[in-house]
Amino acid sequence: MKNPLEHAPTPILVGILLVILFTLVQVLTLFSPAQDTDQFSYQNIHPRTPEEEKQFKLREEYCKRVGYEYSEGTTRCYYYEYSNTYKTYTNQSAGFTVYYPDLWLPNQTPLDSKLITKALLSTKHKNTPCTFAYGTIDEGSLLAMKNASTSRTIFNNQGANYLPPKPKNVSVIEIPFDRQPTDEEKILGRTGLKLVAVPHFPYTSSPSGFLLATENDQPLLEACVDEFKRVLTDASIAVPSEKISSQSTGTISIFNTHNQFEESDVYRLPYRLLFENNTAGRDELIAPEVFANSKNISEPFLSGNKLFYMEGSAKNPVVRVFDIFTSQLNTLPLSNESGESIHSFFVKKDIVYYLTGIYCKDYLAKCSDIKLKKYNLKNGVDEVLARGITSRSITGFSADGDTLFLVSANGDGEHAWGTYSSFTFSTKSLKVVGSYSQSGNEVSSEFKRLTNLATGTKPFEFLVIKSGNIFYPRNYKNTYSDKLDIRLNTSEYPIEQ
Repeated sequence: MKNPLEHAPTPILVGILLVILFTLVQVLTLFSPAQDTDQFSYQNIHPRTPEEEKQFKLREEYCKRVGYEYSEGTTRCYYYEYSNTYKTYTNQSAGFTVYYPDLWLPNQTPLDSKLITKALLSTKHKNTPCTFAYGTIDEGSLLAMKNASTSRTIFNNQGANYLPPKPKNVSVIEIPFDRQPTDEEKILGRTGLKLVAVPHFPYTSSPSGFLLATENDQPLLEACVDEFKRVLTDASIAVPSEKISSQSTGTISIFNTHNQFEESDVYRLPYRLLFENNTAGRDELIAPEVFANSKNISEPFLSGNKLFYMEGSAKNPVVRVFDIFTSQLNTLPLSNESGESIHSFFVKKDIVYYLTGIYCKDYLAKCSDIKLKKYNLKNGVDEVLARGITSRSITGFSADGDTLFLVSANGDGEHAWGTYSSFTFSTKSLKVVGSYSQSGNEVSSEFKRLTNLATGTKPFEFLVIKSGNIFYPRNYKNTYSDKLDIRLNTSEYPIEQ
């Protein structure tokens, strides 16, 4: 029998041999002893000098001592998450709750009484000499200390905890240690600080605050300072309930009040209507009893003094109407046939336009027979405008007000695509007006054209109220926070002056 490789061209033979060699290497690698990947990566590729090795070892010892994870080769300590193992302190009269790691234990020897009195909370770090306490702080004595520095800050970290509001413009006092740390001491986590105090928490008018120090009058460690700031950043601040009046001035927004330390039903995202009252200098909740029972608020739309929004399960939502001045809540009696869902709505003057049909809002789902309807807010008449629609969202009207634009859009990673259609009232006709497809940071010219078809409607994270009148903000820029965008027709409201 002939050898099939005997007359094979040399390039083919070389290729086959390379494949065999590659397979052999993979097999040997599979059965070879496991190596420390980090150690191999950093020590073999970037060999350390004896001095560097000493520094890395010192940093590793520090990280482990304070309870952090050490990252080989980067000198970084990874901050641990404590949202599942934490302690709480609540002060009802001051209106806040703080959540702190369980490494902080009750302190049997409270901080210096000359600096803090009436301590209601006193803790000590399990692995370090750091302590922090809450009580009445002698702000004057702190400011009189040598080289004391003060600053104003907003404790805010939406990546960790979404609860609004946050302590704003509270004073932070830092007292430096007698000398700055050496390079080696910095590696060991020592800072140049002796004390950190927030004399008034959570508000500038609060009579008590927090103080961070050490038992042995030594410099504070990085871990203590970081955790102290995070404890105050993640604090849950109580917000009073009030009504907006004709004298009110401030901003209004819809906030996601998810708290990482408290369980939250993913099907019941806790949104609240927040009013930042500039006149009173505080944040207030509008009708919290109404929004506490709301589930999955979406597509908020303001028209007049009324806030329209969809609420409930995705497959069976209703459209609510809330008066932001009187706090009156109603549900629109929109018609739905059995098994159908409301997919989207849009408000213009006294008419609510909405799309209804078999649910088709899931990923890659296709809509086949959606109906466009309109509901008259004045006389309660509900009628069908068009059938056979394949879109599931309403984007807005044309400049002349005769055409309503609809869209069905999808996305997967960096790829996005969709199709726009329109309904023209004068001709009662439906048509597809274009499709787009784009990837990454690319924004196609067709996408720009299609998104600019509808005019006069804009989304805002917040709206401005001055003396009981509603304005939309000037020079607005979306920050993509955990506030829900509120849509409105700009022709209904003046721009903020």
